[in-house]
Amino acid sequence: MQDLRENIKNNICSDLYSHLWKLKLLCIIIKIYEKILIIHLCFIYKGCVKLTNHERKNNSFALRLKLHRESCHLTQQQVADILNINRTTYTKYETGVSEPSHEVLGKIVSIFGVDYNTLLGKGKLTPVVQDPFDNEFRLNNLSNDEKMLVIAYRVMSDEDKKSILDSAKERVKREKAKGSDENSD
Repeated sequence: MQDLRENIKNNICSDLYSHLWKLKLLCIIIKIYEKILIIHLCFIYKGCVKLTNHERKNNSFALRLKLHRESCHLTQQQVADILNINRTTYTKYETGVSEPSHEVLGKIVSIFGVDYNTLLGKGKLTPVVQDPFDNEFRLNNLSNDEKMLVIAYRVMSDEDKKSILDSAKERVKREKAKGSDENSD
């Protein structure tokens, strides 16, 4: 009976030691991945400094804001113009120096087509991956004028959107009718 107890004790200790060793190895691997991620983020955000956890949490909005702007191939000035604010004010949002008002935040969400949680760091941040079958209609594949039109449309009131759409539809009808008249001659 004593041998059985010793054998069980040794097996438990051996298993525990094995699990502790695996846990320690897992912690080391996680720390390595964390450092790789920090290096990767610094490369993406060109020269960012190593942030503490507190700074990283507080700058989540700023980093996400910059990421979404860059994924749409927009300049800070273009976004600031749509928001009717100075570029320096917008830059302060991207650097985490200040935060936008609720009204401006609502417009930013509309511009980038994301929800509040994603932009504020509460949702999962996933890289923007283009659908190869929908390429020509993506915002980042439009000319600068087309981008500005789409962004301006996104922040308009519903009434203004309806007016713009009605006007555009009427214009297309006239162009088609004009083309039909020219072809019949």
